[in-house]
Amino acid sequence: MKKAILLFPGQGSQSVGMGLDLAQNFPVAKAVFETADQVLGLAISEICFNGPDRELVLTHNAQPAVTAVSLAMLAVLKEAGITPLAVAGHSLGEYSADQAAGVFDVDTAIRLTRRRGELMQECADECGGTMLAVIGLEMDKVETICQEVAADTGGVINVANFNSPLQVVITGEKAPIAIAAQQAEAAGAKRTVELKVSGPWHSALLEKARLG
Repeated sequence: MKKAILLFPGQGSQSVGMGLDLAQNFPVAKAVFETADQVLGLAISEICFNGPDRELVLTHNAQPAVTAVSLAMLAVLKEAGITPLAVAGHSLGEYSADQAAGVFDVDTAIRLTRRRGELMQECADECGGTMLAVIGLEMDKVETICQEVAADTGGVINVANFNSPLQVVITGEKAPIAIAAQQAEAAGAKRTVELKVSGPWHSALLEKARLG
């Protein structure tokens, strides 16, 4: 029996076509997608496999979709005799990690991530906002830029994720994010990339979603 440490991805990792090869080649993976479709009363597998992207990017779809792909892949690994020694998840990926650890079953993971996505999307629809990856600039400099822009504009902007020492994702209202992007590039960032997300995840703007 092989052992591995698994890290499950979060929202933003989705792309049209994801999971299709798994479903076509592994019955256990196909079964996970069928379960997800049944639980949701929605062909989330079709959105994963064929899009369109405008539907997949919506967080109430993206979250159960990413979770379904993660759990389909987990099923394939387990069938191959690979047992996770430890699991972790990035943001949304926490739910896949919890399922892998036996906290709850696949049905529950899909239901929870759909509801999580619905609450977040409702909040995002009210507040707007976006997320931006800053590439090639040190973490402390990005953090300082966010703090200064927030102080200067009175807007909501903060660091969402430290993906690596030279890749930081920021989140918040669109106007402060645009200013921060300009300042980051002026400070030496190689580039800035607005993420394909439908809201300012990991920002204070989502407080209402946290409270449910």
